[in-house]
Amino acid sequence: SLMFVVVEFPSFISPSILSLVREERALTDSISRSMAELRNTRFNSVSRVWSIMKGVYIVFLRLGDERSIEVGALGEIGFDAGVYAYVGSAMTSLESRLGRHFSHTENPHWHIDYLSSEAEAIGFMALVTEDSSWECRLAETILENAEPVEDFGCSDCKCESHLVRVQSSG
Repeated sequence: SLMFVVVEFPSFISPSILSLVREERALTDSISRSMAELRNTRFNSVSRVWSIMKGVYIVFLRLGDERSIEVGALGEIGFDAGVYAYVGSAMTSLESRLGRHFSHTENPHWHIDYLSSEAEAIGFMALVTEDSSWECRLAETILENAEPVEDFGCSDCKCESHLVRVQSSG
C-alpha cells in the first residue's frame, strides 16, 4: 500500500508531483485531511513509527547565496541561491534518512550530504512504500518543471538528476 505524508509542505511544490501520485493511486479524502493535519507538524514530532517505515521522499533545501560546493566524486559544483528539491529513498528507515538531511552530517556519504551541510532543510514530502521505483518516477516528474543539477544523486540509476532547483531566491 502507498501512504502520502507531507510535513512543512512548501507552497511552490509542482502540481505535476501531486498529479503523479494521484494518477498512480487514488488518494482518498482521509489522506487529504491527513495532509492538512500534518502540514504544520514539525519533523521532530513525527511518530516513532517512522523508524520502521520504508519509502521515497523529496526534501526541500534552501541555499541562501550562490556558492561552489565540493560534492564527492562529482567534484566542485556551482549552486545558485534558491530552493532545491532532492528525491531519495529510504528502504530501512525514513526517519533516519530524513533526519540526516535535517542535520549537518560530519561524514558525507551521499551527494546530498554535501549540499545539506551547506543549505537549510525547509520541508519534505514522503511516500511510504516498499516500491523503490518511485524514487526515479518522482525524479523524472520534478525534472519537468525545474533546473536539474546534472548527475546529482543518481549514480545508481539512469536518471538525469535527483536534484533540481525549484525556486530562485528572489
